[in-house]
Amino acid sequence: MMKKKSKINPRGNARTPDQRCILCQNEILAKVKPEHILLNSLGGRMTVRDVICSECNHQMGIGPDEDLAKSTEFLRNICQLKAGDGDDAPQIRGLEFDGLRFDLTNRAKPRVRAQKPLGLSATDKEIQVAIEAYSEEEAEKLATGAAEWIAKRLGRATPEAVNAIKQDILKDMRSGFRPGPEIRQAVQFGTGKSQQSKAKACLALWARFHGNAEVNSSRYDVIRHFIRSGERPEVSDGFIELDTRPLPKLQDRFGTNPNVVWVGSNTLGKAFGYFRLYGAIGWRIPLCDRGAPLNQRHCLVSNPFDNKEWAVLRDNQCPVDTDWIFAHLDVEQHDFEQVQNRLTPMLAFAHKLSKRSWLDALVQEGLQKPGCKEGETITEKHIKGLVDHIGPALTAYLLKKSVHSSRS
Repeated sequence: MMKKKSKINPRGNARTPDQRCILCQNEILAKVKPEHILLNSLGGRMTVRDVICSECNHQMGIGPDEDLAKSTEFLRNICQLKAGDGDDAPQIRGLEFDGLRFDLTNRAKPRVRAQKPLGLSATDKEIQVAIEAYSEEEAEKLATGAAEWIAKRLGRATPEAVNAIKQDILKDMRSGFRPGPEIRQAVQFGTGKSQQSKAKACLALWARFHGNAEVNSSRYDVIRHFIRSGERPEVSDGFIELDTRPLPKLQDRFGTNPNVVWVGSNTLGKAFGYFRLYGAIGWRIPLCDRGAPLNQRHCLVSNPFDNKEWAVLRDNQCPVDTDWIFAHLDVEQHDFEQVQNRLTPMLAFAHKLSKRSWLDALVQEGLQKPGCKEGETITEKHIKGLVDHIGPALTAYLLKKSVHSSRS
């Protein structure tokens, strides 16, 4: 005798298995990669399978998901927020200030791009070399390249000749410190197609608890169409609503700037999704007007500063209640001062982190110059080398002017 099995949803009610993608509604024929509810780039660790097909996953990844990740990359960089899989914060390339072009490394360290890194000119009588570099390692590489070019031109391209020419180039090198570039970057969380990504996160979380069959019903067609195409309904006023109210109090373990994905419904079967970034600003997203499972409430909360601290909270455990989500949002009463106040501690933390990283690197470089290795006892020679290195750097920092130092 064969028994037919049915899946049980988290509330204990039987549901019909449905292997169709909740976006394109085509059958999911093969195993697909796990879909992050909260983007991996935002620190998300919760995943679902058999909810979104590989093609839709890919299209969202190169479109809406990328736009959402891009809109947050500056904050993630300066606060050094890791991805859900542990990857470092993103690098930011192509910034510019006061004529300087620079990148931000994944540790929020400016890396200036030289306007003309290497200049070589030769006549019958002399060869001139000009090197512009922003680290000794970079200068060494450029000097090596110049030495190889000169040695080949002179017909003496042996390792010994190249090294001798390189040392001759480097003996005239002058090093120094200049103040770091001022970094100004606008933070815009709702740019591009990012709202489609937020809506997708809510719909996927709803499917996680109520199944693909529920979400594939026609009552979710409006939000599904928006996620896939970006097209809003003809009457789109209040379709996706911005929310600047203070977020209700969450557990301390989620920090002061949690990311939140909330889904729920009321007694009439109307369902909303809600997406909150860094505890500062949120978006309320209509999932369906009627017919949804009644009186549901599910909430994914994640701490971006420690993404191991995350949880899915349900029903009475959920700190954000349905009445708060469903409350009327007055577009003329947006409290952007609250948004700024919530982000201010993140920016203060970033400034403190940047200064500490800079000082740590400065001390490490200053000790390495006189040959101090990790674990060795620091001698008077090491201290003198450290002072000689730090002095010009601190002078440049305090005076906001370039300060030269001799090559050691």
